[in-house]
This record gives sequence, C-alpha cells and structure tokens, in this order.
Amino acid sequence: GNISFMVDHIIAGRVLGSQALAAMSMVNPVFFLFTTIGTLICVGSSTKASVRLGSENKQAANELFTISALLLLLIGTVITVSGMLLMNPISMLLSEGSELRAMVYEYCRGLIPGAVCIMAVYLPLQYFRIEGKAHLGMILFLLMAGLDIGLDLLFTLVLRWGMFGLALATTVSSLAAVAVMFPFLLNREEGFRFVPVCHAGRLVREIAV
Repeated sequence: GNISFMVDHIIAGRVLGSQALAAMSMVNPVFFLFTTIGTLICVGSSTKASVRLGSENKQAANELFTISALLLLLIGTVITVSGMLLMNPISMLLSEGSELRAMVYEYCRGLIPGAVCIMAVYLPLQYFRIEGKAHLGMILFLLMAGLDIGLDLLFTLVLRWGMFGLALATTVSSLAAVAVMFPFLLNREEGFRFVPVCHAGRLVREIAV
C-alpha cells in the first residue's frame, strides 16, 4: 500500500510535473480521511467479531460483518454525494485559492466518487485476518498496488487524463481488488455472510468504542 502511494507521487512528479505533485499533496488529507474511516470501522467491527467467534457465536460475528459493510456503504455514499456537490469549495479550500486549484479539482473529481471503494478495501483485509487468512489480505493489497501503478501509467501516459487519471486509477484499482477478493470472504463453509441485523444501534456503538 505504501509502495503504491509512493509510486503515485513519483508518476505525478515525473509525468505531470512538480505542480501535479504539489496538488496531490494538497488532496492527500481527503485520501487519508477515506482510509482512516475504513480502518476504524473495520478494525472496530473485526475486533468485536473475533470475540464473538471465540465464543462460537458465528451469527453475532456475521451481524458485525453486515453492519460494518452497511456503515461503509452509507458513510461512503454520504461523502461522495456531499463531495460532488461541494467540489468547488473543497478544491478552493484544499488549494488555498492558489494556481493549483484546477489540478486539485481534477484530482478530487476522480478520487471523491471512489470513497466507498477505498474504504471498502479494509473490510476483507481485517476479516481475512481474524479468519487466519492474512495471506489473502496481502494478495488484496498487492493486487490493488499493481493495478494502481499500471492504470496510473495508462491513464497519464497513454490516455493523457492528467490528475483525473491518477485519481481514477486509485478508485478503479481499489474497486477491482475488492471485487476480486471479496468472494473469498463469503466462503459458505468458513467465511462470513450477510444476515439480518438486530440491535444495529448497539453494534454501531460497540464498533465505535
């Protein structure tokens, strides 16, 4: 994950120039917001699910798995809709009204719609871990990093999509990695599954704690 993040910045600087690198740095807080929310939700829920599994209560673990997926979807959708509606003021705020505002806007235009995708990466990552399948989490991140680097080069060097292309590569690679690896999490015999959730409010509080 860190290698992918570093290569993104190298490509921005080498292909699009120093201003692109500066613009990416200005938008980094948005990316870190997505990864932080995803991590907090999924670490919180997987920790509680691990306790439930230790008590041989698979139903409760599945409820936590379900509610965490719903939280990611809900919060990610709210962020995306709000971000798209407020794209102009957000880009103005991040760029401090500098000449980099157009680049910041383009990067946000590709990154903000991917909020759910970026956050969702941490759901299989954490639940693979408590299943004792951490190697699948490693494969998830390797797949995401490889796709991100490849798409960065395609979108910037071949298609000439600039800052939008760099951000779109992050979104698409996250979505693709989750789509490929998520079925391994839903293995019928050992994996998790989506179930009706009782006492959703209590579960959300447990996750938050």
